[in-house]
Formats: sequence, structure tokens, C-alpha cells
Amino acid sequence: SRNEVLNGQSECVRGGFRITSDQMNSLECNMDYDLVAAVEEHYDNVIVRKKCEPVVAIEDEKTDNSGFGRSCYYELEVNEQIGQSDCLYVCYGSGKLYSRDQVDPSNCSK
Repeated sequence: SRNEVLNGQSECVRGGFRITSDQMNSLECNMDYDLVAAVEEHYDNVIVRKKCEPVVAIEDEKTDNSGFGRSCYYELEVNEQIGQSDCLYVCYGSGKLYSRDQVDPSNCSK
């Protein structure tokens, strides 16, 4: 059985909908949540995650030649609920998360 953390309504515009920052404030950092969107009997789901400030963020010195203006970092994320920390290689472009991959912990302790 699933615990319902929050619910609400959103206007569907061209097949898309919005989650407000007020709704995201009540979620735990760096945990996956199953977001279910339903219209009458039709529904779909996607995983959402509230990204919070990493414990450590080390910018990758490599030049981004993709032309998309991406910035990449080694980030140490701590999930206090399960007592685990992960070193991630995270890239952002245009203010949005582009990629996120778990890497060797030594990358986060330079």
C-alpha cells in the first residue's frame, strides 16, 4: 500500500500540468516520489524528486563542447531517512537537470 503524501488539482494545458513550489516544500529532499496524474478513469505516473542543496558540489573542469551550455558537478547527496550518501555526476542546462549518474565516491572528496 502507498502512503499519499499530498494531492491537488492542476489545469491540463496541452497535455501538461504544473506542481507548485508550495506543494514541493512538504516533500523530503533527494527522495523519489511517484506522481500520479489522473483524468477521470485515465491515469499516468512519473517519478519526481525534490532536489536540495548537495553536501558537497565540485564543478567538473572539463569544457562542455555540446553547444548546450551545460554545467556539470560531482555532488554528494545525503539521504538521512535511510542513512546513505551517494556521489553523483550531475549536469544542468538552461536551469534544468540534464543528467544524473551515480559515480565512485572518491570523485566527491577532492
